[in-house]
Parts: sequence; structure tokens; C-alpha cells
Amino acid sequence: MRWEQPVTIDLNGAGRIGHGIRELLARHGVPNVFIDFKRLEEANVRPNEFLPLLRARNASLAAVLDLLLDPLGLGWCTRDNVLIVTSKEKVDTTMVNLAYRCPCLPPGGPEEMIELVTQHVKPDSWKESGGPGSQAFVLGNVLSVSQTWTVHRQLRDFLREWHAVQDATAPASIAASPAEQKLSAALERSVTFAGKEQPLLAAVAEFAQHCGVENVVWQWNSMHEDGRFEGKLRMGELRAAITATGQTAGDVLTRVLAAHNLEWTIEHGALCVRYETNKSTGPLVTSFYRVPAILKAMGDDRETLIEVITSHLQPDSWKEAGGPGTIDVASGKILVVSQSWPLQHQLQLFLRQWEASLDQPTAPRPSLCSRPRNDGCNRRWKGASPIPARIAR
Repeated sequence: MRWEQPVTIDLNGAGRIGHGIRELLARHGVPNVFIDFKRLEEANVRPNEFLPLLRARNASLAAVLDLLLDPLGLGWCTRDNVLIVTSKEKVDTTMVNLAYRCPCLPPGGPEEMIELVTQHVKPDSWKESGGPGSQAFVLGNVLSVSQTWTVHRQLRDFLREWHAVQDATAPASIAASPAEQKLSAALERSVTFAGKEQPLLAAVAEFAQHCGVENVVWQWNSMHEDGRFEGKLRMGELRAAITATGQTAGDVLTRVLAAHNLEWTIEHGALCVRYETNKSTGPLVTSFYRVPAILKAMGDDRETLIEVITSHLQPDSWKEAGGPGTIDVASGKILVVSQSWPLQHQLQLFLRQWEASLDQPTAPRPSLCSRPRNDGCNRRWKGASPIPARIAR
């Protein structure tokens, strides 16, 4: 698909929205473009306004469009081989009917598959949660879905990784674009780095380049409410000296940015930095983890496995505590988790350490008790499966 082809662009802010978008797309093999000027006006965007500055290397054309249009309150979709640029509101309310083959249904059949999809792919967009989307299985293993173009793109990634993880030898996987998966892998690697003190923008850019991250996007619209902070950041008054010795790149970024009330995420194929006003507002991503060894050590107690994770890793970020994160065990041994990108990195390290501890002889350990939960549950479980001594936070 042309949308996934890598492109490199350098927009200097001189192009106008109406002409510049058409020219950009034509240059990358998309001749049929319709710009809905009426919807642009409703979104308070004038066609003669300048396009924002944007530099991206080896990013997919779809990601470039998202990075370009999202800050303007615009979006895009395709219909009858025509790319349509319109308001984000229009994109998020226009239904598209598509069908997907699902040869790898979970043991619960179509009903369990539908539950997984609606719990982990934009949960608030489905009819059961008050949204417009609907789904049904037809002809056995064909899933028919009526949803927005944006949700269909997420659903495609979800189903691709769901089928891949059915292989017993498959590693943990993330329902994201290939570019985002590559970026995530770069942030999971351990790094050693000694940077000089410099403006925060330059420090993050230098560290990202060292880690193999090509595209860093600062989401300035998340900072508009605090004009003083944005001004200091742009003028270079906020400074940092980034150092690391054997830490994962993601953990280093979390530490450096948190000191300035910032956080990182992965969105539209790029490393995005945003103002941390509310930890529950960042985009969620779904990951799949095969955990047969852990479940076997726990006597196949799925509820306890979920309780251990949700009580140790940012407890207030899970659905049960009022957060957005969801977690399930599907097909017996597959952990399906929808959470923020930073927490997914913590969870992967947590599970890796836990599995490693199962291979090591350990002395008898006292029973562990979970933190109190909203439903009053405070169950104890035996130490048959030791939890790693160092918990990733």
C-alpha cells in the first residue's frame, strides 16, 4: 500500500494549505485529492493559511499526513480511490464498512473475538459504549465492521498482530505500524550516553539520534495553556544534560522529561513529546505477550496474574481504577494489554524479569498480598511464582 511507503519531507512553512497538500501528495504518487473547504472553514482553517513546519525522514506517507493535519484539527480518509482532506470531526463520524478474515479465533469463538476487539481497539467508539461503530461475524470467520477510517487503521494492526502471536514461538508484539514498532524497539534498547548541558530541545534531539530515532515531534498544541512554559522551551531557557549507563532509552526519556512536566509517547510514526496535564490522555497501544511459563507457575490463575500487573504498574492507570488501560488473557496463554507506550515498555521489562526468575532456584518466599482495589478485593496468593525483586516502574 502506498500509505505505508517511507517518504522524507522537509516543509519549511512557506506552502499554503490548499495548494501545498495537493502538491505534497502528487509528489508521492497520490494524484486524486479532494479538499473539503467547507469542512476546513468549520474547523477554523483557511485554505490560504501556511502549512506548519514539518521535517520527517523515512516516515510512512500516512504518518506524514497525520503529523501535518492533526495539529490543524483536520484528518483524511479515502473513498473510491480519492484521498479526502476534511475536518477531524468529519473523519471521526463517517462510517466505512469493511470485512476482515479472522482464521485464528480464540477458544470462545466469534463472541470472544468481538469482545477483544471492542475492549482494545478504541473502546469508546463502539455502539456498546455509546459510539457509532458496530461489528458482526458473517460466513464463519469473516468479521464485518462498520467504523470510522481511523479505527479501521487501528483494527487492521490489531488483527495482524493477533494472528502473528498465535505462533507459539512468537515474541511479544505491538499492534502498531511497522515504523512505530521499529521506534518502540529502539526505545527498549539499553544505552550508554553522556550528553552536555544544552537547551532541552537540542538535548532530546541529540539523545534521540544516538538511539536511532529519526523523527521527534514536539506537540506544541498541548502546551498552549501554559504560555510561559512554551516560551521558555522555545527560547532554550529549559536545559538538560542527558546521561545514561545501561538504562533503556525509554526510561531515560521518561526521567528527563518528567523533570519538566513533559512525557513521551509514540504517535503517527514519530516520537512525540507533550505537556503532561493528565496521564490518562495519551494514546493507547495494544500489545500481545505469550505468558505460558508464568501462568503455569501460578497454577493457571489468570485473575491473579492480572491483579499482580495492575497493582504494581501504575495502579491508577487501569480501567478498574478509573483509568483507560485494559488487560485480558485470551486463548489461554496470551496477555492482551492496551496501555500507554511508556507503560508497555515497563510491562515488557516486568514480564521479562519475572520469566527469568522462574529459571532460578529460589528459597521459599512469604505469601504476597496485593494492594487494596476498588472492589474491596485483597486476596493473597502463594509464592509459587516469585515476582521479580526489582519491579520496573
